[in-house]
Amino acid sequence: MALENVLRDMGVVGAGGAGFPTHIKVANKYDVVIGNGAECEPLLYNDRYIIEREGEEVVKGLELVMQSTGAKKGVIALKKKDLSIAGNIKKVIAGKKNISLFLLKDYYPVGDEFILVQEITGKIVPEGGIPPDIGCLVNNVETLRNVCMAEKGNAVTRRALTCIGEVKKPNIIIARIGTSFREIINLCEPTIEDFVVIVGGPMMGKVVFDLDTPVTKTTTGILVLPRDHPLVLKKTLRIEYIIKQSKAACCQCSYCTDLCPRYLLGHELYPHKIM
Repeated sequence: MALENVLRDMGVVGAGGAGFPTHIKVANKYDVVIGNGAECEPLLYNDRYIIEREGEEVVKGLELVMQSTGAKKGVIALKKKDLSIAGNIKKVIAGKKNISLFLLKDYYPVGDEFILVQEITGKIVPEGGIPPDIGCLVNNVETLRNVCMAEKGNAVTRRALTCIGEVKKPNIIIARIGTSFREIINLCEPTIEDFVVIVGGPMMGKVVFDLDTPVTKTTTGILVLPRDHPLVLKKTLRIEYIIKQSKAACCQCSYCTDLCPRYLLGHELYPHKIM
């Protein structure tokens, strides 16, 4: 059976947070396949856990995707500071001429796929485009691990997630899909009673008040914080207030544009003009 059909039947989707169906990605041809282990969001440790514990499966998944898409080159990307956990992967790829390890500097948002593609290939994803437009396929390392398991007949029924914040035992949890946030948090022993959850990471995550919300295939992290935490307050502001605040505070210094990752790639995006 073709890999795309296997991945569809086994329910493999992007594990980095977007959840795009992987079988659609592998149905096309590419020049290079990139395994993203850079973990863009602060405080999350899922990718590092997968690389350290299941590096062999990650490499096997990468090879399967390369074979299916005709890619001649495979790259596993992680931050240079995390090189110590990549021992298993380095051993596995040691004799493979078409697969390499790429070390990234530690900055935000280095795990963003547009940044990743530029760092590794030197190519720039066009405005409004996606990496496949320039022959690149980017998959999270857990997704590649799931590709390997799917080829063995194992459907995606669990995922790695980070539970951190106001808990006594912060940890990486291999959670069954459908497990409630409440169960995960109780397992890690919350240290406060009145708390809310940021799902994902502190930068792009969303505030969730319902602790019976289930873990899905895209749940990367559970950040437990007090209701009055500044990050929670900021993320729950009404959009009308945010717009008014921006208009009042913006002095057109253009720093936001100077530091915008897309602008730095050469895209015609000027955040200061939006203000």
